[in-house]
Amino acid sequence: MSVTNFLCYDLEACFVQKGCRRGETKILEVAFKTKNKSFQCLVNPLAAYQSGLEVIQSLDSMKQHVDNTLNFWTKLLIGKKALPSSLKRKSSVEKAEQISILLKRSDIAMEYEDAEGMMQSLARNEDDKDKAKDDIRTRDDSFDQLFYTPDEAIKGMLKEAKGIDIWVAHNGKSFDEKVLRGHPDHNFNHVTFVDSLHLLKYLLPGKPSYSQPLLYQQLFSKKYFAHHALEDAVALHKIMDHALGEKCILETYQSTVQKREKKRAAKKQQKYPKVHPESTLYNLKGIGSKTVEKLYKKDIKTKDEFIGLINSIDYDAWCDKYSFVHHYKKIYQTYKGASSNVAVV
Repeated sequence: MSVTNFLCYDLEACFVQKGCRRGETKILEVAFKTKNKSFQCLVNPLAAYQSGLEVIQSLDSMKQHVDNTLNFWTKLLIGKKALPSSLKRKSSVEKAEQISILLKRSDIAMEYEDAEGMMQSLARNEDDKDKAKDDIRTRDDSFDQLFYTPDEAIKGMLKEAKGIDIWVAHNGKSFDEKVLRGHPDHNFNHVTFVDSLHLLKYLLPGKPSYSQPLLYQQLFSKKYFAHHALEDAVALHKIMDHALGEKCILETYQSTVQKREKKRAAKKQQKYPKVHPESTLYNLKGIGSKTVEKLYKKDIKTKDEFIGLINSIDYDAWCDKYSFVHHYKKIYQTYKGASSNVAVV
């Protein structure tokens, strides 16, 4: 087993509309897996959902792609046996209507001590509250999960993960980490986010695919129920334990980051002649000689100083004063919120 304790987490989420940032993506499910513990909950990201029309309007107002999100959300809930499989072939309006029923049912069920039992009872009694409250009985095999607000879900995640500061997600740097950081009311400064995609390429070189479901199948000769948050988190934890063996995940990750930075710096040096070749600014993706020269004139000479600068000013001020940085908007979005003492790859 790996020396340092860590958790593997996964998010299932909406699809944002074209032109939106990753941090604007709304969460539909969260989960994590550690050596001895697992956590999972479904999420209701909507402000209004009393009808299918309100579901559609809410998604659109939050800049989520309505059809793509409803298709994925429906598939997710069908996989959990919360909705009938026949719904896959229905219109977006019909899908939204059925999702609305589930979300309202969850709200009612949460008013009762045995909320999961009430969730099942409401389904059996066609959402007749009076009949359902007298029919709460021993669990059956039907869907009983509740839907929590994004705030409740992330709070629960942080509470249950207390004491574990290394969070691993597959392709997490491009997706999961950005989605979590898109909820600014929650503090992730204590967390070291690790992207297993890059780490596994180092630990398990030469694999035909590093897609998580395909990699799992290559390693263990079987499939798992992919694209459900807990199942993905459990599978990733098994992959990571297999790949790490007795290695410390933090030391291994930091070593991988350093190698990637050196490789990136070497490529830049071959392509462009460097000014101030000693600067760690070259280790940042998107920073070249011209930008380094201009940053030096503003007394920004290291990677840590650059990330500190981004975290010290707002977006408008950055665009006004540092538009000379190549892809300055994307650079700001990439490094905003990053810790200056953590390598960014």
